[in-house]
Amino acid sequence: MKKSEVRVTTTSKTLEQEVDSIYGALTRFYKYRQLDGRNIRILTWMQHFYADGASQKEKDGIERLLALYGYTFRNFAEDNSADFEAFTGNVSAPTTTEPAIYNEDNVAVCKGTVVIPSVD
Repeated sequence: MKKSEVRVTTTSKTLEQEVDSIYGALTRFYKYRQLDGRNIRILTWMQHFYADGASQKEKDGIERLLALYGYTFRNFAEDNSADFEAFTGNVSAPTTTEPAIYNEDNVAVCKGTVVIPSVD
């Protein structure tokens, strides 16, 4: 039998800080992804508030908050028309009434709404 010696050079404080850091990163990731899934109503509430009654200052705040979590608002365009529910109305050009919300993977997680001109 050979005699071995083990020396611990990492302090308990360092280990605690590393575990806390990893836990914090995983918690943020978990909470972030919950907005796309189980807590999608939070995003839809922000979308409705943004479109229906928010002041410009509130809109800017909502945009900044969503950007922190990798989300963006986008208005209707021909290339993203599949991400909008369309309604016809008395408008001269397509008008976004609620912007769609996209995640950082460029996937629409909340469809937007648009009013398109009526065809007579």
